[in-house]
Amino acid sequence: MLRSEQDEEFQRVLAADREREQRAEAQRRAADEAADEQQSQIELDAAIELSRTLDKEASLKRKRDRLVAEPPPGPDTTKLRLQLPNGSKIDRRFPSSATVQSVRDFIDVYFGDNDILIESFSLSTNFPRKTFEDNNLSLRESVSS
Repeated sequence: MLRSEQDEEFQRVLAADREREQRAEAQRRAADEAADEQQSQIELDAAIELSRTLDKEASLKRKRDRLVAEPPPGPDTTKLRLQLPNGSKIDRRFPSSATVQSVRDFIDVYFGDNDILIESFSLSTNFPRKTFEDNNLSLRESVSS
């Protein structure tokens, strides 16, 4: 009888050990899955960031390619003074037939080349206050309208 009680106790302890091992294994698998999920998320975030960087670089290259050389002073040119939020100023001449979009492209290229982290900006005059929103208008048309 003592032997059978010992066997029963051994079987109970053995079953409890197996159950603990199974729980520990399930916890290890869950931790591994969580770590894999976290690693996948990190890799996905890195891929998204790389994609954004490549898109930004490609966009800057397209804008740089579209940008015309600064023309010499003359009656068919428009000189702009662009003031940045930090107070610095950029003087640049454009053909009067250039569009507002070409000015925006110049600013984007300037920001990209000088590591200025401004992603959104508006173009406006000081006096009288006028904001240029139609990117398809030429500089001559936008000033006269």
